[in-house]
Amino acid sequence: MTRPAVKEKDADIRRLFLLSAWISPPRDTIDAAGRLATSQAINEGAASLARRVSMEPLFHRFLSTRFPAAPLSAESRADLEGQSKLHAFRWHEIREALQAAVDALSRKGIRPILLKGVSHAGECYDPPHLRPMRDIDLLVPEEAVDASRCALEEVGFFQDRESHPPEKYEAHHHITPLFHRPTGLCVEVHHHLMRLPPYFEGFPTLAELWRGARESRLFPGGASVLEPTHQVLNTCIHITHGDTIGRRAQNLFDLARTVETHAAAIDWDRLIGYGASGDVARSLALPLLYLAGEGLASAPPGALAEIRRLSRLRWWEIRLLTGLVNRYRIGAPPPWKLVSGRLSNILWRRLFQRGHAAVRGFSALQEALRRPQARTLQQVDIESTERARSQSSAP
Repeated sequence: MTRPAVKEKDADIRRLFLLSAWISPPRDTIDAAGRLATSQAINEGAASLARRVSMEPLFHRFLSTRFPAAPLSAESRADLEGQSKLHAFRWHEIREALQAAVDALSRKGIRPILLKGVSHAGECYDPPHLRPMRDIDLLVPEEAVDASRCALEEVGFFQDRESHPPEKYEAHHHITPLFHRPTGLCVEVHHHLMRLPPYFEGFPTLAELWRGARESRLFPGGASVLEPTHQVLNTCIHITHGDTIGRRAQNLFDLARTVETHAAAIDWDRLIGYGASGDVARSLALPLLYLAGEGLASAPPGALAEIRRLSRLRWWEIRLLTGLVNRYRIGAPPPWKLVSGRLSNILWRRLFQRGHAAVRGFSALQEALRRPQARTLQQVDIESTERARSQSSAP
């Protein structure tokens, strides 16, 4: 097989997988997906990507409802179906833990804003288990943080102080993670959306976010979610500046589904206004350009062109960032042989910074030569969640 043919196959596999992000795909999109789904090799590759980034329920629903006769091995089909059922059962545990949290906070007069995965479940994913999640993120007013922690601890949530010493979270955007004893689910209580770089400008204030919040469909009267314009911005910011880029495709699906679901309610002029700083524009531009390039719901063409102009991202930066998304966030094509996951994240961060390309390149080289930290907070979160789940299931 020639090299161009291999690249084309990778692109087809990625495209079929990503097209499962559509809720109501256009006719030409269904036709294009149908042509791809006639190939067992492409179906198997797309199923592998779904497993890699924990999006099996959505891809299984997409393939089984749109193309039920698509060729796929019995083993792969059974695995997708099994994972879908597992996440459906897991959603009941998530709902149990979240209901306990919302009720406990309500008794203290605190109404949280649901963030990230749980804010999209039931809003853009129906049924909710189509959006797997590892933890629950809640935003509370900064002055209500201590009361929120006490309220949750009163109903069985606990801190894993061994893995999560409170002093580690003194400058963090959420307090020490809490774990729901019956289910082992991790809850992160935020007082800010996330910790952005010191230079970052243009992000709306917390007061703006609170004023615009609307009622959650899953927990009416008990919790809120960000309004669609802020939801788009928050999702983009987490794609570009949250955690690490490896195996983090879920928020790309969240963004595509938010844009599709709330198209009429998204104020693109307001987003362009936030993007005047350049920092916000860069965070908006790359994810939205990526979605448009993959045939998914994105910003209107005029708004997208203006956001790209404000971002000042060069063509080669967009190309490199897109390559990092494909190879490290999605997984098709495979990672570059000489670029480790750690180096991919260094490149990713530096490409979104301000400054001359040569200066950023030199800074990236310096960072790459420094000794890496042993474990990230995200890795510790995963370990604690697994330990809590095993403790809750022990006889």
